[in-house]
Amino acid sequence: MPLTLNQRRALANGLTFNFADEITSGLSALGAGLPGSDAYKKAYEDILQDARKDYKRYTEENPVSSTLLEIAGGIPTGSVFTKGLDVVGRRIPQLTKLLRTGSLGRSAVEGGMTGAALVS
Repeated sequence: MPLTLNQRRALANGLTFNFADEITSGLSALGAGLPGSDAYKKAYEDILQDARKDYKRYTEENPVSSTLLEIAGGIPTGSVFTKGLDVVGRRIPQLTKLLRTGSLGRSAVEGGMTGAALVS
């Protein structure tokens, strides 16, 4: 049985740290105009408000299934996050060495100055 729109929203909310409604509203509003235009902003706000209202009603009527779907949607995000923490944890000795020698700070300053020069 295919998932309903709100069931897909619950999964997407779990996957996107609850930004699914903003993402889909932003994409849907592209039909009204370019981002930044008044038509786009109005369409985005209208679409977002409708989506949130519809999803709120769904979560109130289906609190258990909406929560379980959000958790299920968050599993891939959580595994990527924990993998990232594992990589960072293994790199801490290297990062502390870079901080002690000053080469990390020097590189950051050089990169910032280069970026500033390119912008101006």
